[in-house]
Amino acid sequence: MANAPTSLRAVGSTVDGKLEWMSKTPWEEDPEMIPKVWECLHISHLMEQAEQFDIIHNHFDFLPLSYSRLINTPMITTIHGFTTNKILPIFRKWGCIGSATKRFGFWMI
Repeated sequence: MANAPTSLRAVGSTVDGKLEWMSKTPWEEDPEMIPKVWECLHISHLMEQAEQFDIIHNHFDFLPLSYSRLINTPMITTIHGFTTNKILPIFRKWGCIGSATKRFGFWMI
């Protein structure tokens, strides 16, 4: 498996280990880019090489979870903030609402 951490981020990011990116500019900085297209390219790039990793730590919110059962590599997801409780069904499907999240009532729809 991987010896050094690999980070899939925006070009120009500073990381320890290997950096991989799909777009040459951050999506918010280029009005010509359709963010959903680049989100999908970013996620598919990860999923295509998932077997190279011991674990995937997802910071990309809920979309990668919808592909997590298509790979063998375990995935954990850190939620950095909820925009709405309406996204919770996807977290419930994978049983990944932690106790800290439940404490704040985000598990209720």
